Amino acid sequence: MTDELLHDLGDYFVRWRIGYSFGISFEQFVEQYLAGKWSHVTQILA
Repeated sequence: MTDELLHDLGDYFVRWRIGYSFGISFEQFVEQYLAGKWSHVTQILA
């Protein structure tokens, strides 16, 4: 994972209040993203 991707995921996580909405930490979000559960985010970040 590149630093740029991690930064973009962080921006997305904060902007869309993922932690608040889904009750997960940023670390959990990244783990789920890497597992493919948030694959649609890749299209949004592109």
